[in-house]
Amino acid sequence: MFKKTFLIMCLLLVSMVSFAFEEYPLFNTLENFSLNEKLSKSYDFKDNAFVVGKSKRQSVEGRYYKMVYSIDKQAKPVGSLYIVRNFTNAIKDAGGTVVYVPTSNELVTGKILKNGKEIWVGVHPAGSKGTQYSVTIVEKEGMVQEIEANGLLDSINRTGRVTLYLNFETGSFFIQPDSYQTLNDIAEMMRQSPGLRVAIEGHTDNTGSPEGNQRLSEVRAKMIKYSLEIMGIDPSRMKSAGYGRTRPVADNSTEDGRAKNRRVELVKIN
Repeated sequence: MFKKTFLIMCLLLVSMVSFAFEEYPLFNTLENFSLNEKLSKSYDFKDNAFVVGKSKRQSVEGRYYKMVYSIDKQAKPVGSLYIVRNFTNAIKDAGGTVVYVPTSNELVTGKILKNGKEIWVGVHPAGSKGTQYSVTIVEKEGMVQEIEANGLLDSINRTGRVTLYLNFETGSFFIQPDSYQTLNDIAEMMRQSPGLRVAIEGHTDNTGSPEGNQRLSEVRAKMIKYSLEIMGIDPSRMKSAGYGRTRPVADNSTEDGRAKNRRVELVKIN
């Protein structure tokens, strides 16, 4: 029942905010190329491996995406180096790490930590002419919230706040299924303490524009509030706010620091 109602609320919220997605929200399609194949599988996909060195591969389990692009008929071939260099820069621009590029420039492997997820990227041009390329992405399982309802209540009573790492779709306000249990724990905490009132505060890292981060943090906080309302929590006991990138708790120059800054805080209202 919760999942069905939750999806309805997600669709209603689409009218509140618009995020422009390409085939995968971290990367745009190269100019003069078009998508001609797309595949995705859920977290049970276990057979993908990324090239991380000469004769070295690393298997990564998680949600799997594969997109294949072909150059438009009237466009000139761009060469494989052009494709590899573009994605090398795109991975860096997204705050990620380039794991491996062979001297032949026939592929690029990267790793990005975003919204609590470790995202692996493999880009393979098809031949040296650069008329086709594929992008393989695996979203490794995100950060797991280990504090349950009793621990949440104890923490917020002792310190006045608790930090949560809910996993959202990249660049979106849609909550990942692996964070539903955390929502359940928050609702249970509120039921255990009927006098408790909280402010739900959204925070981001410094990737992207300040304005976009501000809006994203606001809408994510609202999504959590609405989800808790669906689960029976009185809306008068909650308020939501977003602070974007303005209140970091860790160094945004590292992947680990950015992951810690992408958070939700529940703050006790006295």
